[in-house]
Amino acid sequence: MNKKYLAFATIFFITACSEMESSNNKFSSGENIDEKVTQYADCIKTQNYICATSFMLPSLVQSVGGADKMVTILSRIAEKGSSKGLIIDPSKTTYGTHGKIVKDKKELVSVIPYVQHGTYKGSDAEIQASLIAFSNDNGRSWFFLEGSDENQMVIANQNPRLLQLISIPMPIMKFDNYTFIQKNGEWVNVVSP
Repeated sequence: MNKKYLAFATIFFITACSEMESSNNKFSSGENIDEKVTQYADCIKTQNYICATSFMLPSLVQSVGGADKMVTILSRIAEKGSSKGLIIDPSKTTYGTHGKIVKDKKELVSVIPYVQHGTYKGSDAEIQASLIAFSNDNGRSWFFLEGSDENQMVIANQNPRLLQLISIPMPIMKFDNYTFIQKNGEWVNVVSP
């Protein structure tokens, strides 16, 4: 009886493993990226910078000294914008559909557009920007990096080929009849009334 049980258990185990392997091969990186963007968006909308940091590119987080330092940096960015008259309402941030997911060696990459709403010196303002999404495990987990020109340099230093595979729109801020683009982390006026 033990041999029959052992044979049955072995066949069951092999079948179960085959099913698990089969379902892993059907894994949809596109569905998972949407789920992760939603989770990241919830962190941003509630200004939970600890949560947001957990979705950021680990190499970036480590380069600034770890998660605690990144949380401090995110808080300071909001304060700096506010001191210059730019007040973003994170609860009104909307994320678009991710772009094409491209593969470079073991890394998947995609670009997700988003729009932030707020005020700049009392006038309604809108920022159009993007996140760059990275996955090193075939789309099971995704990490994000803002699509700023500074962060594009981070990518260029780590893997310059990626910038040839994806198109990252330049961040734009509009208010009244003014249009600003982001250069070297600063907003530069390109269109004025």
